[in-house]
Amino acid sequence: MLPLVERAGTEIMRGNSAVASNYIGLATVVDATKARKYLGSSGILRASKYNFGIKGPLDVVERLLQKAAPLSMPCSFVNYLTSVMLLLKAGKEVAKLNRSLEGFLVRNQNTALKSVVAFVDSLFMMDHEGHPSISSDDLAGYSKEELAEAASYMLHVIDRCIGIRDDQFNYMSETGISRGLYSKLFVKAAKIRAYCEAEILLDGFHYECERHGRTVRIVPPSPELEKSIRLGYAMSEQAGQPSIIARIRAMREGEVSILSVADSIYERFADDVVVLKREPISRYAFGFPDAPQFHGLFNHDGFTIEERLYLHEVLSTELVTWDELKEFQFEGGVTFEGMLKVQRLFRFLARIASNHLLPRLETESELVYRSLVPVFAKHKLQELLGWCVGKDEADAILRVMSFATRSSGIVDIQYRSIVDGGNYYLIPMHIAGSTNWYRNFAHTERRRVVENVEEDGAIKELARCLRVVSPMVQIEYETTLGGKRFEIDVICRFGEFLFIFECKHSLLPCNVFELRTSYKHMETGASQLSKITSILSENKMELELYRRLGWKVGRAKEIVTCIVSCNGMFPGLRLNGHPVRRLRELTNMVETGYVRFIQTSVSQDEKGLDVATNDAAEYHLWRSPDLRPEFLHEYIGQDLLQGLMFDSMVELDRSFALDRWQLEFRSYALDLNKVLEALNKQVSAEYRGASASEQKGELAFDS
Repeated sequence: MLPLVERAGTEIMRGNSAVASNYIGLATVVDATKARKYLGSSGILRASKYNFGIKGPLDVVERLLQKAAPLSMPCSFVNYLTSVMLLLKAGKEVAKLNRSLEGFLVRNQNTALKSVVAFVDSLFMMDHEGHPSISSDDLAGYSKEELAEAASYMLHVIDRCIGIRDDQFNYMSETGISRGLYSKLFVKAAKIRAYCEAEILLDGFHYECERHGRTVRIVPPSPELEKSIRLGYAMSEQAGQPSIIARIRAMREGEVSILSVADSIYERFADDVVVLKREPISRYAFGFPDAPQFHGLFNHDGFTIEERLYLHEVLSTELVTWDELKEFQFEGGVTFEGMLKVQRLFRFLARIASNHLLPRLETESELVYRSLVPVFAKHKLQELLGWCVGKDEADAILRVMSFATRSSGIVDIQYRSIVDGGNYYLIPMHIAGSTNWYRNFAHTERRRVVENVEEDGAIKELARCLRVVSPMVQIEYETTLGGKRFEIDVICRFGEFLFIFECKHSLLPCNVFELRTSYKHMETGASQLSKITSILSENKMELELYRRLGWKVGRAKEIVTCIVSCNGMFPGLRLNGHPVRRLRELTNMVETGYVRFIQTSVSQDEKGLDVATNDAAEYHLWRSPDLRPEFLHEYIGQDLLQGLMFDSMVELDRSFALDRWQLEFRSYALDLNKVLEALNKQVSAEYRGASASEQKGELAFDS
């Protein structure tokens, strides 16, 4: 099956649409389900695979649709082809955008690369916040992360069409940036990325396209899938709010912050660390003493407040101990502590630069952009990193965090922030200082500390919670029943219910390409649970399982399955009938059963920022002093909380104007007032805390 699809892709490349359609047609006759799967995973019908050459894949799809009836293609396969055809037709205008983008970058190859990097770094310096409700023709309609993806796409185009060289670091178009030319360029690239996202949604998640006049609407196969994606991101974002509050309060109490240190040094020694150089071009340069006392800021083993909170975040997401993380090394001997020290340096340099450049952005914009992204000779940057770590570790960090022309892997400036021109490095300090370094290394190196420990942290944590309420808990249990071998991550008999959990531990996805990987993990978990429940449904198999476990119980009233999402994505989704729950929410429901609402405000006085709690409320979903088996069944098996959350989400579509065509993505957003209203109805006053006002705040579902 796969060879047929691969041959079809080769023939599309060669321009043989008729032959390609024959190969795919044959694949559908053999097994349409597998043909659909391989078409999606290979992406051979995506315009982006052919640099937005639309004709080849469109010819193939149109030929296949003509053969649909003679080949007895299933309706689902025909719907897929129809959706691909609609997207390809709209893609003709994306192809025009791409040609325009490529043409500009090639014509301006001496200045484009540095201009793109400087402009996107300025967005991170300003902490640009876009909003999707604003027109897609306006830069303000995109978040800084989306615009970083747009920058990454342009760097990919530069690399493919021109290559990346040292001489491209010499010049930039400050005037083009100041006059908005690069804003328009970024908008074009962001629209191209949105189209690529639509391709992945069709291929990887079975979304479909609907045509409404000149609008191609990308709709999910079910509202629940899209809602689970948006809810997963929303809950992950809200889970990070306590760290922001903790950082503000810790800084106020005098805990060491590298940002405060940088602010203090700039305030006292600005004239010494910032120099306006006139040759070869006017620019601000930043210099620091090459002295052991100053190096101590960056090679000291203690943690700043930013690092302490980041450490807590990594330990919580990886579910490991500090000793396990401290002993873990990436390739080349890169340690977590070493990464923190180098990022401390980058964060410090970025903060000094922003102190000086940000207030001058409006009055001296061209000078600011020219000064924003430093260029280092390779040996100079290696010496600078030597302030933080040893030479071998510094070299290994630079290898992972930089990309050069024709580098393997996808160009992504948030993963690999350092541009390698051959003999020099170009560094967007604000991006390098703010990105998630552990995640970047784990993703790039395909290696994580969680894979290096003896016991899976998620399994261990879930079992710990369950053992408080039931003595019948077993982890990582393997056995053979009815000639079929299977493994259960966590199994628990609680009251009359048997609970079976499958834990999946992928990295939190930052884009739709990574989201596809998380989704595959969820599908694998669903397949494993279906196999287990099928075996246990056979005559006496359930009782035999209890006998082997040493549990003296009869058959369960119901077997309740659950896919545990350790990265928090897809909460509330059901795959093959198996519900997905976020690990932290699940353990919180077992341990406390509380949902909390907190409304805060940030103010500033002579001591700096301060956080005040204006309103708070809590809801005890157990509705009893102790956890009951019936509640856990209701929470997992009957979607007690997830049903409420999904019902509180409102449709919020997002559109991208091309030329005559428009792409529109159907999506959803959580309405906090609806959640609070539903909780007030569901939970009696006896189990509610202080009442919540209808103000913007955060809901806490996790432990």
